[in-house]
Amino acid sequence: MPIKAFALNCTLKRSGKPSSTDATIGLLQKDLAAHGVEVGAPVRVADHDVKPGVPSDEGPGDAWPDLRRRVRVGRLGRRPIFRVWTRSGQKVVSTSAMAARNAAHLAGFLKEKQYPGD
Repeated sequence: MPIKAFALNCTLKRSGKPSSTDATIGLLQKDLAAHGVEVGAPVRVADHDVKPGVPSDEGPGDAWPDLRRRVRVGRLGRRPIFRVWTRSGQKVVSTSAMAARNAAHLAGFLKEKQYPGD
């Protein structure tokens, strides 16, 4: 069974608007795929009616509890500044590759030896 990842995009922009966060997630998706990790389509929090507040459920109409559940169980346009980052050396690209390697390694380890949790 493959390792799966869920991309939660917390940009303040709704879908259809360019987002540097989308560009970063796209880079991570590519890097994770190189390690056999399946990444589902990103979910933009701004597209959902997430109520402001500290509790994990702000009551009727709050979409956050469902999004949070999806993250916890593991289901599953670029902006100029991102292009500048990727051209200025390779820091963003190399950091993404490193994060993907580490995440895939940890996920594989946890898949074999379940974290006890609470």
